[in-house]
Amino acid sequence: MSRISEKRTTYNIKNELSQYRHIKYELQLLRSQLRELAALREAAAALKEKEYSESDTVDFDVRISKLETSIKTRMDELLSKYERIEHYIEAIDIPFIRSAMKHRFLYGKTWQQTAFALGEYDEQYARKRCERYMKLNGQL
Repeated sequence: MSRISEKRTTYNIKNELSQYRHIKYELQLLRSQLRELAALREAAAALKEKEYSESDTVDFDVRISKLETSIKTRMDELLSKYERIEHYIEAIDIPFIRSAMKHRFLYGKTWQQTAFALGEYDEQYARKRCERYMKLNGQL
């Protein structure tokens, strides 16, 4: 394996792990958008009963449906990444490494906070053990 491909692999794994927090936040935003679209759909239904033409409200329904479809597609992509990250961490067989990875990537703590949570006083210890684990398993 060349040095360039090694760096690319490292970047992907670390990048994917560090994206967990952002994925979680984006999923919350998408759920919020779906709730807003549901409220808009109800408002459009109320407009159908009023003086607005049928073609305007049908067009509005179609646009809402397209937005819902695109949001749900994005949510499915994010959920698969979310589950893949959680599965990766849960599959780690060394308890210290698994706990360190959870604290760092799932709970969003710094390496120093992670080390303190695990009873260590040097953040380098936890970070280096995690990196060594990934390197030994061919993931770095």
